[in-house]
Amino acid sequence: MLLDAAVLRWRFAKHIDETFLDELGEVRLTIEPAVARFAALRRTDRDLADLGDALAAMRIAADAEPERHVEADLAFYTALLRAARNRPLTRWLWRSRLACGRRQARRGPARDARPPPKAAEASMRTPIERSIEDVDTAKNVHPTEE
Repeated sequence: MLLDAAVLRWRFAKHIDETFLDELGEVRLTIEPAVARFAALRRTDRDLADLGDALAAMRIAADAEPERHVEADLAFYTALLRAARNRPLTRWLWRSRLACGRRQARRGPARDARPPPKAAEASMRTPIERSIEDVDTAKNVHPTEE
């Protein structure tokens, strides 16, 4: 599969494929906000607690080594997918490893309220758009050699 973690490592071993990173950002903007919306509709109190814990771990790991941040990121997406309660979507996303990359969590979900689905969807766009901006900035700082 094109988005498998091993395929991504191989693909970027010699150079960064900027076009692919742009396309990956588009895929994330298409899928991840919808997952957040489904999670807002279907989550349990346990899911909400797991999401809050994962967001806290992401904040702590934000300035840590990349491996720690990736672990926290994966824990967040595991909790989010569990809360979305859509098995085919979850299986497809894990198989394709869309839960990779660096995201910054600015604030967690409220522990005492169910966020409106449209708000959950919209709030998921912000970190993805920041990630896309980070990729664009990196491309300008480290232009690829042809």
